Amino acid sequence: MMPVSELGNLSGRRPRGRRCGTLLVLVLIVVAMLSLTGYAFTELMFTEHMAVTIHGRQVQAVANIESGVELIRAVLAMPPEQRAEFGGVFDNPDQFRGVIVNVDEEASNPCRFSVLSTKVVDGMPAGIRYGLTDESSKLNLSTVLAWETAVPGNGRRALMALPGMSEETADHILDWIDPDVEPREYGGEVSDYMALDTPYEPCNALPRRLEELLLVAGVSRHELLGADRNYNGRLDPYEQSERLPGGSGAIGSVRSVPWQELLTLVSAESNLAPDGEPKLNLNTASIEMITLRLPLVNANEFAKFVEAYRKYGPMETEPARPSESLDASAGNRAAAEKTSPGEIRSVFDLVDATVASPAGAGESAATLPSPIKNTPESLDEWLVVLDAWTTTRDTASISGRVNANEAPAPVLRAVPDLDESVAEAIVSRRGNSSGEQPPHLGWLLTEGIVDLPKLRVLAPNLTASGDVCSFQVVGYFDEHGPVARRQITLDATSDPPAVVSWSDLGNTPMGFSPDELGVGEGSLRR
Repeated sequence: MMPVSELGNLSGRRPRGRRCGTLLVLVLIVVAMLSLTGYAFTELMFTEHMAVTIHGRQVQAVANIESGVELIRAVLAMPPEQRAEFGGVFDNPDQFRGVIVNVDEEASNPCRFSVLSTKVVDGMPAGIRYGLTDESSKLNLSTVLAWETAVPGNGRRALMALPGMSEETADHILDWIDPDVEPREYGGEVSDYMALDTPYEPCNALPRRLEELLLVAGVSRHELLGADRNYNGRLDPYEQSERLPGGSGAIGSVRSVPWQELLTLVSAESNLAPDGEPKLNLNTASIEMITLRLPLVNANEFAKFVEAYRKYGPMETEPARPSESLDASAGNRAAAEKTSPGEIRSVFDLVDATVASPAGAGESAATLPSPIKNTPESLDEWLVVLDAWTTTRDTASISGRVNANEAPAPVLRAVPDLDESVAEAIVSRRGNSSGEQPPHLGWLLTEGIVDLPKLRVLAPNLTASGDVCSFQVVGYFDEHGPVARRQITLDATSDPPAVVSWSDLGNTPMGFSPDELGVGEGSLRR
């Protein structure tokens, strides 16, 4: 007889050991698949965790920017004396560089923000400063149009003060922003733009953003926006090697700021007094109101003089010298022109003025001298108060005046009747680095930059400070974290100050070194 084992083989059955081996292979395959599934799940969870962490840090970086904006809001709400104690807002690295907002549990990776603006030295970008740019230090296009409307040619002359500007481009810009459809001597209107390969119509109104000027004939990207593509206040090697349009040379050889650093659409000053009420209009306020609100012991004397000035006008004490004549040009005549003999265009009309009141109603003729004298002591005593509490306009804010304390020379030269020598003298004799700006324009007199007749002509177009500012805020971490970056324009003529525009620079190469941003420095500020 055959053995049982052989009978089993004859019946087609496999040995038990072989079946176990197959089963083991199947088990191993299942285990491997489960392991791969576990690894894939773990990797997915790790990726999701990293994504959530990165997103959270990105949100925190953006929140850092908001913290920077809130700090600026708080500083702009300070009284001038407190703001000076803070260190000012022009260049204040102690308060605006590497500000720590928060730290993690181990305090090893603080998140920060820095407030930055472009530093301009001798008409060219020279890196960054830690502070704000007063939009009143720029040339407001609406003011340029107003100057052109009042005296034809003044608008073109103002634009010609910008580096690289031509008469053709200036006329094209004026035609773009004015409401009429008549082309200027070198300008162009709808027929010129509709004849282009890609036709479009001119705006015939002020642009909403300065970048719109790229549509104006003759305006190039390099002239308007400059070569600083990463907005770090200087030309990096790759930016310097870029060629100018038309192949006329390297950008690095051009030493001037772009027009976007010199032009604005939003400069303005608040026309509210320190008590939150509208300022006293020197042309309309009553004696009683001036006496009541003006914080001066001799406010009543001043109020009576203002009333007499408005009624009778100033008495000419001496004729102007030929070089000082207000009739030397059409621009001067427009600046000197008054709607009434006693209209007050600026507080400097009252300095050293004398009013002659005629006899009548039982009173004899008399002369009334101004309590404000053209001396440093008198100007300091009066102008600080008058600048804060009085005005000559009934608007809620005053737009377009040029800040003599911060405007660069090209912007100052654009002001009607302000020639190049005066502009250079203003720039050379002021100091911006201290953060302490003269509170009024009287320093132009005390420093001997202009005389009183000239300042009376210039003052309606000048100011000592503005209330709309622009700045760049960078939110970042000391280590392994994303960066958020925005360009902000803040309008402090409203209460609270409002963000009127912002641009996301998050996709722009950083361009700042860790030292410039203050990485690894300082302690938590609360």
